[in-house]
Amino acid sequence: MTLVVTVQDRLGASVVATAGARVLPLPSISAAVIDSVLEQAREALQSGDPQATTQASAALVLSLNEREAEGTGTLDAQQAVQMRENVLELVSSAAAAGAVTPTAVGQTASALEAVVEVVDQVSEAAATQATELVGSVITSALGMSEPISAGASTAMLTLTLTLPLTLPLTLTLTLNRYEHGGGE
Repeated sequence: MTLVVTVQDRLGASVVATAGARVLPLPSISAAVIDSVLEQAREALQSGDPQATTQASAALVLSLNEREAEGTGTLDAQQAVQMRENVLELVSSAAAAGAVTPTAVGQTASALEAVVEVVDQVSEAAATQATELVGSVITSALGMSEPISAGASTAMLTLTLTLPLTLPLTLTLTLNRYEHGGGE
């Protein structure tokens, strides 16, 4: 594959550069990699960078969701549920620690959307925590002087409408796992 990049200035001058590229398959994400990313996100939060915490958490979950959609996920059901609970805890802590800005609201909404995307990996506790965080973020956003982005508004509305539906589905999936020998 060849990548072609064209850069043009506002006066119309342009430069074209090409480079060869090789496409590699997505690597698997092991539990050790997940733990490392979550630890780095915790450290970012402790060092006063809640935005980095939210971004790292969302990127991790989005990557895992992509692998799940491709059927190449490497986590077992319990690991996946636990990882989503850990991410939600980090995102909640980051939202509480950071300033309420349109960017922060958008990042929190994106992270929440990613966490609850794979419904059968969302525990009852995670669904409840996500619902509470959506309410908290919406309440905080009401006090902002500048508007949130259309994408963040859509995400919050979607979460507000779907999370109440996720909780009963999560309970049903949990009961089904238990009834069929998957629960403890």
